[in-house]
Amino acid sequence: DMENRTNSYWSAPCNAYLVNKDLKLESVIRVVCENYDVTIDALKGKSRIKDVVEARQICFYILHKKMKLKSVAVGDMFNKNHATVLHSCRTIENFMIHEIALKNKINDIITQVKIT
Repeated sequence: DMENRTNSYWSAPCNAYLVNKDLKLESVIRVVCENYDVTIDALKGKSRIKDVVEARQICFYILHKKMKLKSVAVGDMFNKNHATVLHSCRTIENFMIHEIALKNKINDIITQVKIT
């Protein structure tokens, strides 16, 4: 009986954490999709349409740089290589230096998702 209690004690907080993290990740993707008017399927696909590419790269940037998810994990979510994720993050960081509008847009998305 002691074993069962121990298991339930440890499994609850871990599961709660994972669920919260998953919901946060989903909300990042959802908010980016809404802001760019693209579908999740388009993001996860191979589309090279400018808006889709930018939205995808912003997802990578927020998930990897702001939410500290490993590049491999982010890549797996989108069927992409971890190097693609790292390249996208660099690309977005470079754009943000010169394009204030893009930087503001990304900060708005981060605010909407309430990433602390």
